[in-house]
Amino acid sequence: MARAFFPLDEELGLLPGSLTPRLHEALVRLSTHIPSFAKAARELAFFTGAQIHPDTARARTEAAGAMLVAYETTEAERILREQPAPPCAPNRLLLSVDGAMVPLVHGQWTEVRTLAVGEVQPAQNTADGPGVHTTTLSYFSRRTDSTSFGELATLELHRRGLEGARQVGAVVDGAVWCQSFVDLHYPDAVRILDFAHAAEYLTEIGQTAGRDGALLTPARVAELRHALKHDGPASVLPLLRTLIATVPSTTELASCLAYLESREAQMQYPQFIADGWPIGSGMVESANKRPTRHRGGKRPVPQAGQVP
Repeated sequence: MARAFFPLDEELGLLPGSLTPRLHEALVRLSTHIPSFAKAARELAFFTGAQIHPDTARARTEAAGAMLVAYETTEAERILREQPAPPCAPNRLLLSVDGAMVPLVHGQWTEVRTLAVGEVQPAQNTADGPGVHTTTLSYFSRRTDSTSFGELATLELHRRGLEGARQVGAVVDGAVWCQSFVDLHYPDAVRILDFAHAAEYLTEIGQTAGRDGALLTPARVAELRHALKHDGPASVLPLLRTLIATVPSTTELASCLAYLESREAQMQYPQFIADGWPIGSGMVESANKRPTRHRGGKRPVPQAGQVP
């Protein structure tokens, strides 16, 4: 049977193949949210009666993802080139970036970098102290190097109004590329070292073996973590320096102490808490738990920046 072109296809906005635009959209959405193209095809058939082979689901979804990546790349380049005015001016914007290893096919792994953006709400008093909530979260991810990621993320940060925000905070871990990302987009941001990462290095120092076992007991480590959070690094770093001076220096101990000392300005947790900033990067850490299957490292969302 010969194929022919029906003139109304273009006028009606129909896509190539047997699916209507609405069914095509439904298939792509199902395929990005369900971790199986076969299951996505079955769900589409259950709800609509449209019978689609899993290979078709894969091909259509990956093609849609590639188109989205191309569009976002072009838009990011345009924004960097033209520097348009921000579409909104939020009061307090919080950003966090991180990298996570995700599995590919055939047992391979790759790193995907993710940006999370949210609006910080005024602190609410609770029994445990001021409670800070970040709302209207949105995400952007790519499987690429840190330099390219920083440029490509411009689209999402512009959409969220970063340039017009009254205040901007950045909660990240100690990776150098994370600071370079903040340098690129908002150098004056309030920079906060994720408290869990700081506590991890403190704990590692305490658990290091000395002459009579671990340098610090678990209870003492807990006390120092509490002091770091509520009194700040000025009350903790001198104690760590004195402690490490009493034992033979090791590369691991020196590295852990240097990590904390070089980030003292980013560990002013009492001030950050008093100013109403979150001190944890949970919003991007939780996003890392949803790895993607799609080429280009796109996160499994219909479009970049959509609030889940």
